[in-house]
Amino acid sequence: MKAVLLEVSHWHFPLYIKDLLDEGVEVVGFSDKSEEIRAKDSKLFKCEGHNDWTETLRSCSYDIAFAFGQHAQMYPIATSLLANGRPFSLEKPSGINSQQVDALSKIAANSGLLVGVPFVQRYGPLFSLLKYLTEEEGAIFQSSSWRFNAGPPNTYNKMYSYWMLKPESFGSRCLINLAPHFIDLALTFMPFVLDTVFSRIDNGLHETAVEDTATLIMASKSGGQATV
Repeated sequence: MKAVLLEVSHWHFPLYIKDLLDEGVEVVGFSDKSEEIRAKDSKLFKCEGHNDWTETLRSCSYDIAFAFGQHAQMYPIATSLLANGRPFSLEKPSGINSQQVDALSKIAANSGLLVGVPFVQRYGPLFSLLKYLTEEEGAIFQSSSWRFNAGPPNTYNKMYSYWMLKPESFGSRCLINLAPHFIDLALTFMPFVLDTVFSRIDNGLHETAVEDTATLIMASKSGGQATV
């Protein structure tokens, strides 16, 4: 299988490298603005790195694409990949606002293409346990609370992801970036469809341009609530 990798200066990308190499995926091209990263990954994958993701798509024949990039880039990247008509995986949140994500979801659904978003928690031990408890033990999660701490904002600077602290390129931080995993889990196991949502974000802890703390409460008038 031939793959292209788009905009690899993303803090999730290192999590892909081992599996790409171990599974024998042939990386035929990739893109990133960083000359340092292009030099390093060209040696790792033994292929050419491009400064612009559009050049990667123009010059490479591929079977599947793995797309990363700044959140502000995700919508144009996704629309180009959909136009190319080949399967791809796109990192969440897949855009910088709900309008972009809704539009992409509708286009992808009508395209018939395999389009994946890596909700990795669905394949982890926690999901398996909760699924077992609901299906085999009859558990009902009427009330649930989910908490995740990924560390301080400067973590992303150490991962070449400086853009993740800029509202114009990232849109938001922990709520748009981390919470979707746990919103997905909460919605999966809530007993009724939610109809009430409250959220609060704050940047007082580290005083960055994007939030460093977020709280989300989801509830249903029919019963059940979840806090993330």
